[in-house]
Amino acid sequence: MSRKILGVITMLAVLLVALAPSSGLAASAQQDNLLVNPGFEQPYENGRQANGWGRWFEDTGKKEGTLDYAVNPDFSAEVNPVIVRSGSASQHIGNRYDPWHAGVLQSVKVTPGTPLRFCAYGRLFANNEDFEKAPSVPSLNGNMQVGIFRDGTANWDNGGIVWSATINPHDAWQQVCVDATAGPSGQVTVFTSSNYRGSSAYHLDAWWDDASLTAIAPAPATTPTQVGAPAPPPAQAPTASASACQPQADGTVTYVVNSGDTLYAIAIACDTTVAAIQQLNGLSGTTILVGQTLIVKGTGTPPPAVPTAATATAAPSPTLDATAPTETPTATATPQVVAAATEGQICVEAFNDANANQTKDEGEQLLGGVSFMLSDSAGPRGSYVTSGLEPEPYCFAGLPAGSYNVDAGPPNGVTSTTAEEWPVGLTGGMGFNIAYGGSREAAEGEPSAPPDTTSPDASTTDSTSTTPEDSGAQSDLGKVAMGALGIGILLAAGFLAGMVLNRARR
Repeated sequence: MSRKILGVITMLAVLLVALAPSSGLAASAQQDNLLVNPGFEQPYENGRQANGWGRWFEDTGKKEGTLDYAVNPDFSAEVNPVIVRSGSASQHIGNRYDPWHAGVLQSVKVTPGTPLRFCAYGRLFANNEDFEKAPSVPSLNGNMQVGIFRDGTANWDNGGIVWSATINPHDAWQQVCVDATAGPSGQVTVFTSSNYRGSSAYHLDAWWDDASLTAIAPAPATTPTQVGAPAPPPAQAPTASASACQPQADGTVTYVVNSGDTLYAIAIACDTTVAAIQQLNGLSGTTILVGQTLIVKGTGTPPPAVPTAATATAAPSPTLDATAPTETPTATATPQVVAAATEGQICVEAFNDANANQTKDEGEQLLGGVSFMLSDSAGPRGSYVTSGLEPEPYCFAGLPAGSYNVDAGPPNGVTSTTAEEWPVGLTGGMGFNIAYGGSREAAEGEPSAPPDTTSPDASTTDSTSTTPEDSGAQSDLGKVAMGALGIGILLAAGFLAGMVLNRARR
């Protein structure tokens, strides 16, 4: 019996030893993420920020004549599944036209001296068109980043916050991370930040999802990063293939852009520099298109961008290179270049906002008589008064990049339902649309109601007074009456004369 008991005990011990590591791993996995509600799920406090998170924002007050300011944006739960990375909600922050700088934060208890990594996924959309009707404009950057305050709690502008590099993920989710070591207080505060200062559009939106704060193994000893300084951007892995760098008969080397390529990656693959590619192709920035043929070496005329079959029916998505180094061109020949778009336009229209919802709905007509004034820091640049007829909207074209103001002046009898002033930050080649809404009151040009004969004014009206039309009618009636009277007299006279003649014959 004792041997059987001993065998059972031995088997139990073996099972406990086998199960212990897996149980420990499961517990560790559950405790890896130190954040509360890292997925920004509902409920949201006052409908603004996700439960477990606080919100912060910069508020400089609105400034005239510039876009270098920030005001309090709108915070809300995003439940559109297209803009939710996982779960049922993401944290939305956004504004219309006015620039903003804001984010969310959370304080967490940790073991002092713990190396930590804070990551979150961000996404941007900036455009005057609505989401899913047009892509986000790459030049309207929201500069997303994350940060850690290592020792306690802090405001967003504390110089001790360790910030990540900035990212600008237009129409796509991208993760951004930062590392820091917890201080002696045993508490850290993590921040997300989006900064649209200097930009203006009908939609200036940002979303956050799937955040994580985890303890990491200490990194190898390196030169320490200054507290408060942004962490260096992560190294970019080139995606371009050297085999795609094709020598041509004219002595040039060309490269056809593939999905995921950047100028930096192409320069490495083809043994050249970003600046040389920009000069050879007349590029003022780092935006390139899928299917575009680039000259990467030699001289010659830049070839046109040729869409591939995959992009022939849709607008190609620009590929941005956020980490490309700035270099001085070394080419000695002056190649022909294609000038990049340097002028933009601002288009204006006015509509009768019958339901006062600030949106031009189907069936709502254009509104005439609204004056628009365009100005910049030097003064007025142009003006236009709407006709209320096609082919409005009217466009102020040929505008160089800069900051502008557009002011709308409604005519008499029109009450504004939208803003009457718009600050516009215009970049090269950008188009900006402004729609003024106003509600027209019952006024001039509309048929008046018939007079109320029961009103006191009507009862005191002189009954003998006539209009010119009435006088004319009375005159005609008088002529008719006089004519009838004359005929009657003549008939009577004839009758009497006949009686006299009859008596005379007798």
